[in-house]
This record gives sequence, C-alpha cells and structure tokens, in this order.
Amino acid sequence: MNEYELKAYEEALTWKRKLNKRSSLLARASKKAQTKVNQLIPDKVHQFLTESIKNMVKATLAGSNYTTKKQQAQGLHLLRKTRSFIKSCLHTSGWLLLKAVELEPGAYC
Repeated sequence: MNEYELKAYEEALTWKRKLNKRSSLLARASKKAQTKVNQLIPDKVHQFLTESIKNMVKATLAGSNYTTKKQQAQGLHLLRKTRSFIKSCLHTSGWLLLKAVELEPGAYC
C-alpha cells in the first residue's frame, strides 16, 4: 500500500472504532425519551410518517438517475478517484474549494 491508501485505511479503522464505541449517557437518555414519545403516538400516525418518508426516499433515488453522471470512474486507483472527485468539485464549485481541500505539494487534479 502506498502512503495515501495507508492513511485512508487508518481513517476507516478510526471510523469503525467510533461506530463500535458505546453510546454516551446523553445519547442513551435521548433514545429512551424518543422511545417513550413513540409509544404515545398512535399507530396510524406512525404508518403515515413511515409511508411519507419511504415515498420521499423513492423520489430522491428516482431523481438521482437524472442528476448523476452516467459514466463514473471505474477501475481507477483510489488517489486518482479522489483527484477526479476534487476536480469535478472544483469545476462546479469554483476555487473556494481549494481552501477546504489539502493537497500534497505538487499534487494537482
């Protein structure tokens, strides 16, 4: 693995540890409160909200077929994919993204 892939792998491991970590006292208390409130809401309201959210997700997924590129980068090296992504963002968002993304010296899209 090169340096970039090693860094990406370490970030993935850190993310995985964060997901597996026990939730905080506040998170557990809010989950209990949410469960209590959900028990108070009638089933018909739950069904209505669930169906509404399902339909919104379906509409978003259907719309994504029209808003995404048909031919995306396939078979590229991870670093090239990242650079390609940054380049497309720069193309759509302008030079302000340069301040937010740290590139290695001499590594341009």
